Amino acid sequence: MESEEDREKLEERLRELERIEEEESQRVVQETLGKFGFFLHVTAWLTGCAYLVLLGIFVNKAMPWVLIPMGLWTIGLGIHCWRAWHPGTRQERAFRKALKQLEKEEAEEAGTAPESLADVEGPHGECPDPPEVPESFEREEGPA
Repeated sequence: MESEEDREKLEERLRELERIEEEESQRVVQETLGKFGFFLHVTAWLTGCAYLVLLGIFVNKAMPWVLIPMGLWTIGLGIHCWRAWHPGTRQERAFRKALKQLEKEEAEEAGTAPESLADVEGPHGECPDPPEVPESFEREEGPA
């Protein structure tokens, strides 16, 4: 039978996992809303640029000057695009690292092997160093 302390520990762990899942679902919603906001921005950009081009066509003196707001707006749109499709912030990376650590701890407690190579990666995301090969197994270079 489980002791009361083990039961409390498992319940606390379950609450922590539920909190993490809720944060992950909130993150997905935020990413989706960010992409939707980008498409709204593209619509406004297209409309605004069309208006500026028409203004430049009908008012000859305005043509070189309409390129300035169009260019600056295009730069802003590019930044918005980058942030919508690459939302990885420091908080995001820290969250993923904490989630990976929790999963690793659970696997160790359950006594199971890691499920993926991501669980056996080194400290900087690379694979760990291969084991040393004993000298008796090293290939000797002979005359060619």
